[in-house]
Amino acid sequence: MESTFIIIRGNAASRKTTAAKLLHERLGGGNALLISQDVVRREMLGVKDTKENLAINLIKNIAIYGKGCCLYVILEGIF
Repeated sequence: MESTFIIIRGNAASRKTTAAKLLHERLGGGNALLISQDVVRREMLGVKDTKENLAINLIKNIAIYGKGCCLYVILEGIF
């Protein structure tokens, strides 16, 4: 399956998450995977925002998974 990657990045409090959620809804939840850097880092792993934290590899692996099963993969965060 050929997936389209959409990257939404920007400064803190620039409404990236809001835009990503709206886009996810518009594209259809079953067709799109939304990966939020903050959700992965804070809620799933509970790690601080450092250069080499565990979230980096997990986000990469989730994106690879999404590429295989979703039409759209939306990555949202500061990156």
